[in-house]
Amino acid sequence: MIETALYSFWSKPYLEKNAFKTFAEFNTEYDFVLSWSMSVKLAKQNFKKVVFVTDTWAWENLFKKLNLPFDEVKLSLDNINHSTDIWSVSKAYAILEMDAPFLHIDSDAYLWKELPNRILNKPIVVQDDEGIVDRNQYTLYLGLEWDYNLYLKGFNKYLDKSDLKNRDIFAYNCGVVGGTDVEFLKKWATEMIDVANMYDKLKTTANYRNGYIVVWVEQSLLMLMRKTIW
Repeated sequence: MIETALYSFWSKPYLEKNAFKTFAEFNTEYDFVLSWSMSVKLAKQNFKKVVFVTDTWAWENLFKKLNLPFDEVKLSLDNINHSTDIWSVSKAYAILEMDAPFLHIDSDAYLWKELPNRILNKPIVVQDDEGIVDRNQYTLYLGLEWDYNLYLKGFNKYLDKSDLKNRDIFAYNCGVVGGTDVEFLKKWATEMIDVANMYDKLKTTANYRNGYIVVWVEQSLLMLMRKTIW
């Protein structure tokens, strides 16, 4: 059963003021502090343990002074090297730190009450599906598939078989993601890192850059892996 809430934060996108992370997901420092505080304190009420994976700069300059109720802090993101286009890759590295069931919660997601056991015992838990109901999502994901097939085809066996135009669901929203199948989640994290590395290499040779690639690398990849393995 899931008893651990997991959070992660990588300072590089914040320090570079990545377009998708104006202030680490928020418009102002006040919003940043308020949202992190709300999310983590709610998690502390509803989980036995709260783990935070980050880097030294972020801990010393942003989080230490907030005194959030983390049970364990791991400063293991100091040496990861990716472009900030793939800012969610830090989530993958955090997942690789886990040996027991967990639920990774983004700092703008709030679990207002304890989840029922029927969810806490599931092998995979996600926030929700993203699919054909939303025409904007449909356009976004099909565009990313087009880019992948043009620039990255052959880099990942799961994304190679996406065929999203024939699917009702294009991705899993990973604002909340985890489960009891830690082995599968680590496999997903490893695949995410591999695709991020390939994208970083491609940018130096093909002059291709698309910040939305992050949702493809994280959310579509998880959906496609689950469909393939289960």
